[in-house]
Amino acid sequence: MYPHIATDIATGMTAVLDTTIINGNQAIGITGLIEHTEHVTTGNLSAETIAATYFNMPAIPRLHATWILSDVTDLQLAALNLPGGQPLLNLDTMTMLGRPVTFTPTMP
Repeated sequence: MYPHIATDIATGMTAVLDTTIINGNQAIGITGLIEHTEHVTTGNLSAETIAATYFNMPAIPRLHATWILSDVTDLQLAALNLPGGQPLLNLDTMTMLGRPVTFTPTMP
């Protein structure tokens, strides 16, 4: 009867969950991804650094991993190539090192 209400609620929930997953929410005791990840700055961003970080993950979680990127990071990664010459970020399949890539505006 009021489909816009369901859409508005879903959109609001998605924004809150996205921000909470990335940044955490100390008021409710949730630690975000940013606090648990190794940060790679623009100064040391390389295909080798990204690959090393990925392959340092345990094998089982790596099988189900998804890359979460910001638009700024996407542009930087699109310019990098692996040692064999293939692109680090495959823009045709939206994968990196064989795993899916997703984007979020809340990722710094």
